Amino acid sequence: MKRKNHVLATVLILIVLFGAGSVFAQAKMGYIDSQRILVTYSKAVDAQKKLEAETVQASDELKKMEDDFRAEQERLEQQAMLLNDEKKQQKAQELQDMYMKIQQFSQDKQTELSKRQDELLKPVFDKINTVINQIGEKEGYDFIFNGSVSGNLVYAKEQYDLTDKVLAELDKEK
Repeated sequence: MKRKNHVLATVLILIVLFGAGSVFAQAKMGYIDSQRILVTYSKAVDAQKKLEAETVQASDELKKMEDDFRAEQERLEQQAMLLNDEKKQQKAQELQDMYMKIQQFSQDKQTELSKRQDELLKPVFDKINTVINQIGEKEGYDFIFNGSVSGNLVYAKEQYDLTDKVLAELDKEK
């Protein structure tokens, strides 16, 4: 009896596996290269340029603050012999305050730039995802994968690449 149940279970597993395989074989699949879309789609490029300009501006401000700090530090070192202990202590505290302002500025700018990145790129990603979903619905795709370098797709035939279709739809809005 156990052998009969064992054979029956094996047959059922094979039926399920082959049945699932034929269903999966009938699924319509495609992929996109999100990296290529991000470097080609004009709105994504514009958003990245804005973000880069803001990052450069923040970096320049930080560099100026650091240069001022170093200059004050050198000035204190040069004048150390001429200053009394109270004045040295005061200058050291001023340097410490400058250093803390630099650290706070750096943290604030990182947070601000991260929020700004989300603010600039979210509408771009939303538009790209909308177009991908529209293509998927309109053309009857069951699955659309991200086939970029950072994606998990190891191999796919070029005929299933939907990147050009996505870019064409995105360009239509111009």
